[in-house]
Amino acid sequence: MHAAERDQPDVQAERDAFQAEVAALDPERLVFVDESGVLTNMVRLYARAPEGQRAQGSAPAGRWQRLTVLGALGCKGVAAAMTIAAATDTAIFLAFIDKVLIPELQQSRPDAIVVMDNLSAHNSPLTKSAGSDSMRM
Repeated sequence: MHAAERDQPDVQAERDAFQAEVAALDPERLVFVDESGVLTNMVRLYARAPEGQRAQGSAPAGRWQRLTVLGALGCKGVAAAMTIAAATDTAIFLAFIDKVLIPELQQSRPDAIVVMDNLSAHNSPLTKSAGSDSMRM
């Protein structure tokens, strides 16, 4: 299975143009930014145990909590990382860019090319302006 829109001619043309642009880049300069969320209520409802024994375990009770991990990864490993007990929005992503990502890249990888997906916080005009002086976005 795949998304039906990937077969549309305009999407295929965009993909071909992107691949041609990326093919000319030095992979060592690429730094990929992404985020992942974890909820404390993400526990298994079922478990396995040896035959004749009961599976033991526990899970947080009451109110669940969220933890978001924002990170940047390149060929040389993790370039920057941040965790926060909230969902990623534009303000949180800007804080990651300003306080974590840009300072780290300026110090260790000043020629980095940052690659992001299409999360709404990545596409914000504020995000694009925040990195325009320090990063190619």
